[in-house]
Amino acid sequence: MRVSQKALLFGIASTLAACSGGKVAAVQNAIIPADPSYKIGQAFDHRKICTSTKWDTVKDGRGRLIVEYRCELSGVADYYKSLDDKKLAASQGTIQCLEGNYIAGMTSLQTKIDGEQKKLTELNAGIVNPDAQANVDAEKIKLQDQSEELLALKSGDVTSIISTTNRISASLPTDSFNDADLSTIARDASEHLSLSTKAGQNGALSAELTRDENGITSASQSAIYELQRSIGLLQSGIAQSAASIQQDKNDTAGIQNRIVDVSALIKSDQDELAKETAGKEDYFRNLEKSVGAQIQAIGLNPVVRGDELFQWTVADDNTPSLVYAGAEMVHKDGHTDDIAYGYNSVGTAIQLIVQNSMNNYSQYKPQI
Repeated sequence: MRVSQKALLFGIASTLAACSGGKVAAVQNAIIPADPSYKIGQAFDHRKICTSTKWDTVKDGRGRLIVEYRCELSGVADYYKSLDDKKLAASQGTIQCLEGNYIAGMTSLQTKIDGEQKKLTELNAGIVNPDAQANVDAEKIKLQDQSEELLALKSGDVTSIISTTNRISASLPTDSFNDADLSTIARDASEHLSLSTKAGQNGALSAELTRDENGITSASQSAIYELQRSIGLLQSGIAQSAASIQQDKNDTAGIQNRIVDVSALIKSDQDELAKETAGKEDYFRNLEKSVGAQIQAIGLNPVVRGDELFQWTVADDNTPSLVYAGAEMVHKDGHTDDIAYGYNSVGTAIQLIVQNSMNNYSQYKPQI
């Protein structure tokens, strides 16, 4: 049954208490409106979460007589110890993380320097754009392969076509043969190789072999044109790229300017790396000292006890009014942290008291 918070908070104040007893009895005998089967004393005194309960009267700072209820909450010390353990683990993880980041930064800087030094070596060798040279080299290999493929196709010898295509296609990506006829030849050549191996084992599959050979023969003439066109484009592209590379090599002033710029970058990065290397031990020592102080403070003065408090004033006609609800967390050195419940927390706390389903603070605390 969900209890109305408004009824819990203000209903108590309007409920008539029993006429006998003193101020404490007036509060204890008042009915909880949300559940008339309970008097306040019955519900508050028989809670699974309380290791002990106590009723008393005190005077507040303005001289009012206050009826106070205290419940020593079960599991408070363990709950706060678990929080301290999490803080400890997090702090230790912080040291490892920050030290790891420092080392990673140094490693990254060294990698950058290595790349710059490689670039400087290339510039001194007259290589301005190594990627362009690598592309030219790759295109030359492709040109050679396609030229060999073209010679095989022009020969008309199916065995030579199959052998050449399989050798070249084995080192190329599957989408290298973009032309439909070239794709057909590559596929049939591959299948022919597989079928030939099987045929050599059992002497069968001659019909399938013949089919592939016929497919290769029929596609060869059309594929020759496509290869000639592709070879022409490759030759043109290689020539243009080679000319551009040579032009860069001839620009000695431009190369020298780049050498100066890269050398300056290397010097700057080397100085920064040297600075970080020299300061590594101090950084680690100060980090461990700073975070270590935080670690040492964790659990130094732990919470050892927790009481939940409810306080009422009692009118002349013995009608109680709830004026405070909260908790006191007592530390090892005796000082307390006062936690006043807000409006919603008060309603939730009374609801949980009525339900009486929790027996540990670790269950109770997240609800308040």
